[in-house]
Amino acid sequence: MPLRIDDYRKYILQRKFTQNPSFYSMEIPGGGIENDRFFTCYPDNILIPGRNFLTTPFSYNGPEFSIPIRREYNDFTANFIVYQDWKERQFFENWMDSILPYNRTDGDGRSLVADVIPQNLQSKFRNITVKFSTRNPISGENSVNFRFEFIDAYPSLITPTAFSSDNSGYTLFTVNFSYRFYNTYSKTVDIPTESF
Repeated sequence: MPLRIDDYRKYILQRKFTQNPSFYSMEIPGGGIENDRFFTCYPDNILIPGRNFLTTPFSYNGPEFSIPIRREYNDFTANFIVYQDWKERQFFENWMDSILPYNRTDGDGRSLVADVIPQNLQSKFRNITVKFSTRNPISGENSVNFRFEFIDAYPSLITPTAFSSDNSGYTLFTVNFSYRFYNTYSKTVDIPTESF
């Protein structure tokens, strides 16, 4: 049975998570760097990626229509503030260097400057978890309402970072992440729809 308008309004009031001030964090186990610790960071803002189907035309005996044959995902993007210790920027720089290292040595121990595809490339990928949380105004405790887990992710692009001396705002840099696919996990209320 469809929802009445009053029931729908009550349902909307239960779902204010995205409209209230919330905060989010990124958790990266090791960042692809050997012996590196679990890294948690707090981007200034995040662009959650879109997704779509790659389709192909199909027809039984009538008009053509498109059927999905493969999933496609856009890059996941996060913007970070440049703090005085440059910690976040250095972390992603080191991670990218571990994927395609600059330095290697020849048989005589001389250093060669060249990009080398590592034998264990997949070991440099990590599952990045992005958690969206809200704070309970009474208890003050944080509650994770929704999270994305990006599987086999790695930083594929660090954008140029522009600096200005006019104190007009924070200095930001952007990191794009490639990944195989993502999963979502929610603690929010069920969507009250009719069965298909």
